Amino acid sequence: MTEISSISFEEPYYDNLKSDPPCPLLWQKVGRVVLWSSAFSGVSAFIPALVRKKRVYVHGSVPQAHAPPPEPVAVVIDGDAPLLKAPRCTAEEEGKIRKIFTTIAEGGLSLAWPATRRELERLGEEIDHVHPLEFLRCVPKNHLRTIFNETLPFKKDKVREGVAKNMERERTRNNLAQYIAGFAADMRTTDGAIRPLIQAGDWQGLVLHLIETSAVRGG
Repeated sequence: MTEISSISFEEPYYDNLKSDPPCPLLWQKVGRVVLWSSAFSGVSAFIPALVRKKRVYVHGSVPQAHAPPPEPVAVVIDGDAPLLKAPRCTAEEEGKIRKIFTTIAEGGLSLAWPATRRELERLGEEIDHVHPLEFLRCVPKNHLRTIFNETLPFKKDKVREGVAKNMERERTRNNLAQYIAGFAADMRTTDGAIRPLIQAGDWQGLVLHLIETSAVRGG
């Protein structure tokens, strides 16, 4: 993050302040600091799906406490052994994931607006239960690429932190390894390329690999 030089508040400064009007340039700098601080706070709200307690939602945002979890999907490819895939999200949930990342990738200072923050928080809560590998499958890779190419780091930092939290949650439940091969097939990469990254907990490396492979295949 851009380093902002501190301002000395020694006695001579106050003496000058009493006699001279405030420097416009100084207040412009302070204004920019406050504005970017607000933007950072706004973006930090967009990953509640990765840090809040689990919920299952259907028909909008109405919670269903007793709704059964989605079942894993087994797919046979060319007569090989079935590939077990993480529980699939619904088309509605996938749309919400895409909307979150479209807003983040294309948003600037608008991410600090209260209405935008509330909308991102609401969407995040509604896809909180989605398995992280399924979550990554649904994220538009062009938006991931845009976020990770940002000069200012706050967007990609929050994505990286959120992915790490959700992945670690499922790893402690022994709920990742069985889905790696199926996830690799979905992402048109290989088990050998992503399994070491997942086993090592290199979540940033995993995201960067997905961005790179999607760029190669035009995703």
